[in-house]
Amino acid sequence: RFLTLLVFVGLAGCGSTPEPPKDARNVIFIIADTLRADHLNAYGYERPTSPNLEQFGKEGVVFERAYAHAAWTKPSIATMLTSRVPRDHGITQWESALNPEMTTLAEYLKEQGFEPGNIELRLQQSADSRSTSAVVSVGSSSMM
Repeated sequence: RFLTLLVFVGLAGCGSTPEPPKDARNVIFIIADTLRADHLNAYGYERPTSPNLEQFGKEGVVFERAYAHAAWTKPSIATMLTSRVPRDHGITQWESALNPEMTTLAEYLKEQGFEPGNIELRLQQSADSRSTSAVVSVGSSSMM
């Protein structure tokens, strides 16, 4: 099983980009692939499976309904980050790439004075469920 947690962080801008508004806040966009809402405390699950997400949700925005424009991850994430359906952003097959004419959330936020970056945490559980390995990467990305 794979659990991919992508955390999008927009930090206050610097350099040649405009300054964000004085009352601007950081933007944290969390995408969790293959995570069941019915097993999260914020959605009523009894066991304490996600206390940190629950606390984060109390201070942020939690969506009660979500709809996917595709049945698999790659086009769904591209849709979230571009606000476009797959036929518009171009990711319809495994080998597809993002249409270069699309403006991503990161690009928009950068134009508004934020400095986009990303942290990716990829967990992989062994087949016998006895061990979990993690890979963490940090960087900036035009898509993220």
